[in-house]
Order: sequence, then structure tokens, then C-alpha cells
Amino acid sequence: MNKNISEEEKLTEIARRKALAENKSEDVIRKNKSEEERKAEKARLKALRENKSKDERKTEIEFCELCVSYALNDISRILNTHGKRCRDLGLEDPPTNILTLCATFDEEENFNN
Repeated sequence: MNKNISEEEKLTEIARRKALAENKSEDVIRKNKSEEERKAEKARLKALRENKSKDERKTEIEFCELCVSYALNDISRILNTHGKRCRDLGLEDPPTNILTLCATFDEEENFNN
């Protein structure tokens, strides 16, 4: 959650959650809000959506990096059998911590099958 949320916004969020818990619709709460509060809520929701989309993009990037790491690791193993290294072909060396991730991934795959 955003650390820059004002006390009023926190109270509004608490009231909203309490109302939802009591099976009241959000429309009842919205009717009681001033125009300023509605604008503030819209801005907060927009910021939350932007943060969520940034997090999703970050996850996609991390996933891609993990895939590249797995691929480099496999390529490195194949090249090692022929006495070559990734650097010999202009590739970056696989990360050193990928081996533990691969082992964990393989264990999970074997467990799930």
C-alpha cells in the first residue's frame, strides 16, 4: 500500500471495508462523499492501477530474465561437453545462482508429476 496516503483516505478505506463487510453497496458510501473526495479516490485508484501494471511488467521482465538464464545454463552445459564456453561464442556466462533455481525447479516438476 502507498505510504503517502493521508489519514482521511485511511479512514475512508476503513469505512468502505466496514460497509462492504456489512453487505452495503459502495454506492451508499459514494453518495456521502464530496466531489473532492471522489476526485481524490479516482486519483488514488488510478495510481493503484498504474502501480499494478508496473508490477506486472516487472514480473514479465523478471520472467524473461529467468528464461534467458535457463537457456544460457543449458547452452553452457552443451558447450562445456565440447570444451567451449559461452564467452567463446559471444554469449554472456549464465548466472551462478541459476543452478540452485534449476534444481529447485526440477524438484518441483518431479514432485508435481
